[in-house]
Amino acid sequence: MNKKRKISMLLIVLVITTFVLQVPAQQAKSTFEIGDYIEFGRYNGEPILWRIIHIDDEGAPLLWSENIITYKPFDSALSGEFGVTKSGKDLWNNRISSTEKERREAYGSNRWSTSNLREWLNSEDFNVNYTTHPPTESAVIRNAYSHEPGFLSHFTYEERGAIKYVTNKTLLSEIDQYLANGGSEYHEYEHELPQEAVTNYDSAYFEWVVDQVFLLSIKELADYVDARGYRRFKSPTSKALEKDEGDRFREPGFEDYYWLRTPLTAYATDVRSVCVFGSVSEVQAFHYEIGVAPALYLNPNSVISTFGLGTKENPYEVKINLNEEHSELINNPSPWAVMEIEKAKKNNLTTVRITNNYQQSITREEFCELVVKLYEKLSGKKAELSSINGFTDTINPEILKAHALGIVNGVSDTKFKPNNNVSRQEIAVMFFRTLKAVDESLIDGIYPVNFEDKSEIASWAEEAIGFMSNKGIVGGVGNNLVNPKGNATREQAIALVVRTFEEFN
Repeated sequence: MNKKRKISMLLIVLVITTFVLQVPAQQAKSTFEIGDYIEFGRYNGEPILWRIIHIDDEGAPLLWSENIITYKPFDSALSGEFGVTKSGKDLWNNRISSTEKERREAYGSNRWSTSNLREWLNSEDFNVNYTTHPPTESAVIRNAYSHEPGFLSHFTYEERGAIKYVTNKTLLSEIDQYLANGGSEYHEYEHELPQEAVTNYDSAYFEWVVDQVFLLSIKELADYVDARGYRRFKSPTSKALEKDEGDRFREPGFEDYYWLRTPLTAYATDVRSVCVFGSVSEVQAFHYEIGVAPALYLNPNSVISTFGLGTKENPYEVKINLNEEHSELINNPSPWAVMEIEKAKKNNLTTVRITNNYQQSITREEFCELVVKLYEKLSGKKAELSSINGFTDTINPEILKAHALGIVNGVSDTKFKPNNNVSRQEIAVMFFRTLKAVDESLIDGIYPVNFEDKSEIASWAEEAIGFMSNKGIVGGVGNNLVNPKGNATREQAIALVVRTFEEFN
């Protein structure tokens, strides 16, 4: 081979090599498209594969799990004993008449907002705090998950921060009509195909529910899946099969049932599901062999880097881009909270440990440290430390001071759970008790609760939320909702301390 030919061959190799290296096997993508596949988060040690089925008005993509990731009951028997009512009637073994309320006690509720499954999907806690009876083995028979860490605990802090909070419309059963935020009639059940099963969805009784993670409604299934020609059949992951305690034999690749969040409105226990034939059916809430295919919106304001081709075989890999700008988003307060946080620092109403990661949920321990400072500022007294500590899981003096003042209680006689998050209704109660501890005359009356989701407020928190909201201290989260069971963030807690101080100082 002569010298000229060698040079020509070398140039060809260089051109080919350069071309191969420039093939976008992993390239950043600034915007998503409906139909793209994404890997985001993990569950059971495996990455979760999602498909974008919708993009909202703010540009947030709606991710729907491509597979069934686990098998879980929608809800447990409210009595705590499957098939038995709170009064002891055995509905499972005896053919006796029962009311819908009794059936709910024996077989679980089809109301999404109070369901075990919703609370598990939206929890980042190691021990999920269930509002109703936990999904124990006695309450659901199989696939119990009362001791399983919350779904979001498998996500990193940054990943959880990238998931958008959304207010979803969710239909209500006849038994729950009195809780409706809107609607004028019951949803009809005339067809098994999603496009036809939404008959009078728009005028049916409903409530607003705030979630990060949720199940699709029958309307979302019709509009974002069927209308786009996507398959509504789903197969379980290998891990879902491995951990399933059901007694049906399933081969890998088998397409199976999965839950929707829409109730069969004529009954108190039946929930809509997609069955193995792809039609919309219904199953009682306790059923342990129904799959879970979660959905969530990614926050369009999060800084996200994506790599891959967006196909099912080579999905985009979604990670939070921890550059300097994103670091500022994590460590700096939201714009609305900046002024109040500066006031808190100036008046010594905050602590060093929570002056970072402002959007992080505040813990019971962190909040105790705040309210003790508030008490001392308002009362002009030093909070006294009790000489007796009945808790086995904390020796923090600020917790013991708050407990001695009657501001906080333990979760039991011996446990405080200092690292548990604090809900918005719990915070309202603790502020209310702080004011009582300062001077009972500060509580100048009983005020009404005017939020649309007031039925979600625990009875022990109603007076506190009514008082604190009417004083302009506790506000809503939009749509006249207070979201009482949602976790409060550090910046929200600091802002409430400042507002309380300014109102009553």
